[in-house]
Amino acid sequence: WNRMKIHGLALGLTLASPPVLAQSPVTLQELDGVRITARVVRAQVIRREGRDVPTRYESDIKLVMGPGNGLQQHVEATVHGPLGPRKGRTMSSSHKIELPGELRGRGGGQGLFVFENGTLTFLRTFKSGALIRKFEFKSAGSGLTCAMTETFARENGTGAITMDSAVGVGQVTIVSWKPVSSTCKIEVK
Repeated sequence: WNRMKIHGLALGLTLASPPVLAQSPVTLQELDGVRITARVVRAQVIRREGRDVPTRYESDIKLVMGPGNGLQQHVEATVHGPLGPRKGRTMSSSHKIELPGELRGRGGGQGLFVFENGTLTFLRTFKSGALIRKFEFKSAGSGLTCAMTETFARENGTGAITMDSAVGVGQVTIVSWKPVSSTCKIEVK
């Protein structure tokens, strides 16, 4: 009898608890037609013409999703260094998700967007090294939200990250970097 009472109490507690809804990942179809604006700021030391220079680097990123697995990317860099703030030209590119493509800016390289489990990942190679940028999407009561992060990768964990300057001419090497902040917003058309 005691066992039945405990079992009934446990069943009652289970039934009285609010249901836990499993949140499914955002799909690529849900992102079709949205515009994403993001900003990432990092502190970095670059090597240019043999000198190490501390800078603050800001990337303003706009993604226009769709139609289907297509997207447009626009990136504008601002570098705050010893010469004050310097803005680079906007770099624009068109992509198909999961289809690599040649990139012209920053000295060339390959770019690839991959979408999996609600996360859009952009992989980009430079003359040496690579950039990994992730946009993580979630469904919220009021719509979609996003969070963005980026980091660099070195070939086999070693070597320099080398590219053409975002705000001038010549080559730069990123000696060190540290994330400062990032924002990500979704605008539904």
